[in-house]
Amino acid sequence: MTSSPAAGAGSPTRERTTGAWRTTGRLSMVVLAAAAVLLSAACVAAEDSGSVAAVHGLAPHRGEAYSADGVWCVAADGSADATPQLLPWSAINDGYCDCADAADEPGTAACAGRTPHATFHCPNLGSMPKDVPVSFVGDGVCDCCDGADEAAAARVACPNTCVEEGQEAVRRIRQRNRVVVAGATAKLQYIADGSAALAAARQLAQDKASDVDSLRDRLEAAKTAATDAETLEKIAKARQARLQRDRDIAEAAAAPASAPTDPASDSVEELAEDSAPEATIVPPSPPPPLEPLDTFETEEHGVEGIRLVPPGEEEAVIAAAAAARATRDELQREFNTAEREANEANDKTRLDVGPEAEFFPLVGKCVSFKTREYEYEVCPFKDARQKSLSGGSSTLLGSWGKWDPAYDSMLFENGAKCWNGPMRSLRVALVCGSDDELYAIDEPEKCTYTAVLATPAACDASHAAVADLSSPIAGVDYAYAST
Repeated sequence: MTSSPAAGAGSPTRERTTGAWRTTGRLSMVVLAAAAVLLSAACVAAEDSGSVAAVHGLAPHRGEAYSADGVWCVAADGSADATPQLLPWSAINDGYCDCADAADEPGTAACAGRTPHATFHCPNLGSMPKDVPVSFVGDGVCDCCDGADEAAAARVACPNTCVEEGQEAVRRIRQRNRVVVAGATAKLQYIADGSAALAAARQLAQDKASDVDSLRDRLEAAKTAATDAETLEKIAKARQARLQRDRDIAEAAAAPASAPTDPASDSVEELAEDSAPEATIVPPSPPPPLEPLDTFETEEHGVEGIRLVPPGEEEAVIAAAAAARATRDELQREFNTAEREANEANDKTRLDVGPEAEFFPLVGKCVSFKTREYEYEVCPFKDARQKSLSGGSSTLLGSWGKWDPAYDSMLFENGAKCWNGPMRSLRVALVCGSDDELYAIDEPEKCTYTAVLATPAACDASHAAVADLSSPIAGVDYAYAST
């Protein structure tokens, strides 16, 4: 239980954010219109005996069960008879729950817990009407800004804070409307930029497809040329190796024979004198006759192959093979780049970026949001990640899955698996905003995350022409009036 800033001492109030009744967090167009129009209205409505307007706690939309003679309802006594019966006006708000739908006790807590339809209507003249559970009636807590829920019980004095609340509501309307109009104006630019970018991506995909086809033909020719050049290179290198071997043999044959010497001797004559019978020196055997080059066969190409390389052109042939490989490799790199760019362009053209390409400006863009422990990053049409602010690698919350539903929520699926849990996933609700902004990260279930992305792409472009910022705009969700 918290105290309202406008409430006086001794007047406790509840701060509701969720539940079975309408809250100030989601301001419907009708409710906000009432807030704007009724700021100068009187805080107390006239009560006419025997009229729907005089029924304490009755919401206007529930008055169809009432007539000039009373209220029609099915008995709440548990009988099988479901025939509606007419209760007189004296049975209305008398503290007894006579109707199964609580129609006779809108202003007391008599039907509390009987049905979810058992609600008390706060007129809140000057602010926003709302419905609260009938169990709140007379419980000593001020739930209505006009104190209507505690008026009959008189357990607590509830100050009327409706004018202040209404002024705050109008301020929030103006604030939200400024964002909506700015976002709608920005969306017009998003549409223009997205349409141009999508058209460029389609053209790029076509150009790259042509480049890929052209480069494929050139690459195949370069591969063939490199293969042929490498064949000649092998022949040239084989010939160089043969020529080098022949030179080595010739040099060995031409070298003079030398007798062994004793390093301890001073001269050859002394060695001859001191040695025993003269040693016989055997000359080396002559080398085998060399095979003529024109009949030299390589292992792979034979005599005809060796003749493809003219004598003396070996170095030129080897250099030509190196150049052919360089050309082939360069074309392979160009082909790979063109093919990658063509695939990327095609991927972009296949994305569902909205009927007017308004979401295309989000392609390739990432937005982030920090909490006390983590930084969350969402890259529309790609993936979403979570990273600890204390360091370490990021965790994949999900890869782009689909719109669910279209243009309202983005679903990222098949993220990193939770320990003893499911694969992580993230659902991002889109709302109108003047800029791309991520917020409201939550984990309602284990490893199932939710977030809100405000973006001009989610705005209604027609709202760019709105001039009156003080009144609610049709079709605008004011749940995010604080953004």
